[in-house]
Amino acid sequence: MSKARKRAQDAAPAPQPDAALLAQLEAAKREATAAAELAHRRTLALREVIQEANGVLKDLERERKAVREFIDTEVFPHINQAVQRGLEDYKAALTRAINEGTERVYARFDSIADILLGADKRTQSNGKLTLEELARQAVEAGYRPPGATAHPARGPHPA
Repeated sequence: MSKARKRAQDAAPAPQPDAALLAQLEAAKREATAAAELAHRRTLALREVIQEANGVLKDLERERKAVREFIDTEVFPHINQAVQRGLEDYKAALTRAINEGTERVYARFDSIADILLGADKRTQSNGKLTLEELARQAVEAGYRPPGATAHPARGPHPA
């Protein structure tokens, strides 16, 4: 291309875009600007919400620590004290029950011994012989249990 022709092209006016196309471009530019402004406002709003949420989380953490401290200093000592009292009461009641049961067992064994030895009033009032008296009568009658050997002081058993 020659220099003259190039000058002529440079001097020629540039083609003008269509007015409708310019209007579409302008509308698209306005929409993009509006969308960018909306996105910016929403971003700012989200940042504000996030900051508020972080503040709330910090407040909740402080409250959680305060509640934990309250439980450790106020609640647990009362619970431990109540459990200790309950265990002491249980131990006292258990000891009392064991002692009462032991006394009842001893009393029952004593009454059985009295019955067997004839020392109880009912056996005496019925005229029954005591165990000691029955044993004495059996020995006097010469009774020896099977397999009994001679008494060293009395000699051999009379068969």
